Amino acid sequence: MFNSRARRGAVLFVALATATTLTACSNSGTSSAGGDSGSSTTGYNGAALKKATGNGVPFGFVNQVGAATGDFAQAGVGTKMAQAYINNELGGIGGRPMDVKECLTDGTPEKSQSCANKFIGDKVLSVMTGIDLGAPASVPIYESAKIPLTFGAPIQAKEYTSPNAFYSIGASPVQVPAVARFIKDKFNAKTVISIGTDAPSGVSSYKTFIEGPLEKLGVDSTFIGAPAGTTDFATQAQQAVSKRPDAIVLLVGPQDCTKLIKALQGAGSKIPAVGTGSCVVPELFTQNAVAGKGMYFTGETQQIQQSPVLDEMKQFQYAHKKYTDEDLSKVDAFTLLGFQSTMNLWELSNKIGVDKLTSDSIPAFMKATVKQHNWLATPYTCSGPPVAAFPAICHTDATFYQFDGKGLVDVGSSIGIDLL
Repeated sequence: MFNSRARRGAVLFVALATATTLTACSNSGTSSAGGDSGSSTTGYNGAALKKATGNGVPFGFVNQVGAATGDFAQAGVGTKMAQAYINNELGGIGGRPMDVKECLTDGTPEKSQSCANKFIGDKVLSVMTGIDLGAPASVPIYESAKIPLTFGAPIQAKEYTSPNAFYSIGASPVQVPAVARFIKDKFNAKTVISIGTDAPSGVSSYKTFIEGPLEKLGVDSTFIGAPAGTTDFATQAQQAVSKRPDAIVLLVGPQDCTKLIKALQGAGSKIPAVGTGSCVVPELFTQNAVAGKGMYFTGETQQIQQSPVLDEMKQFQYAHKKYTDEDLSKVDAFTLLGFQSTMNLWELSNKIGVDKLTSDSIPAFMKATVKQHNWLATPYTCSGPPVAAFPAICHTDATFYQFDGKGLVDVGSSIGIDLL
């Protein structure tokens, strides 16, 4: 039962996060750090540069790129830009460079195992993950070698349940059931309708992550499915609106969400609507700016389009402009994931101290964390762990944003993982 639930979560998370394109297309499409862009002698907001020197402190980063089952190269972009920012401007780890060794997988068990064995040979202190669908085959290798998995996105049961893993982002088990609690708390909802894809993966995700949690909250839930490849959601939107629920959940991918938002507008809906990060795409800020106004969306990290833009997002934009050759419009959820993971690993390494940093001291530190600072997100806690069924997930709250027609306004956070 747990394994099938995790597989459904993996499918939903990959669809959700791949679609969470945190673009700047709604603006000028060019990079803007939101603060002083620095110079050859100064860094962010004019800070003095602290360049790391000496022997590197070795870590691993495993990520799936160019595979038929998914390409998550942007996680590597986020990791590399964070590493450059850390080593060129923030003093590295105790003055030494942070040396992140990358290994790319293709989603197969064999390649994931090969990366794990490579990292053992490289004597890395811990391993960060982007997305790796072959991870179940490699997690036992890391456990046997006592190399902790620190930060990244857990998408399968082996990652969720490993006593050797610590994640500051919880993905689908955190974000989607939080929608159920948000709807109950925000609107005191008694009836909810979810609109999604009428396919086995879509229905299973609804039952696991929405219907089950809503049932525990005493909320009646109905699913309206649309055939895969639907080009017009008018029928589903009209059907949902006619039932007059207290809230509507948009449980679809990015292309479908754009269509569904328009369909709800066409149906004259005034019913509160909540979508996952799949709906945060360029079209929301352009062609759907009127139709999407007032809707709510969720995620675990800060958004480029959120208002106000906080300091860590300004640092992200600064580092992206200075240390990548790509336009800000290329940034997606995985770019932020790679940046966040690397910054978190840098921060905890300095807290432990470079002379005390080992594959034993890292998990010991993580297991004791309570409300630890979490880059671009709310604090994480690994002590406990917070949720027994998901011992590797240290971050349990999802942030909700309301779209005001121009940007995303933070309206608070909710926790729903305990409802699974």
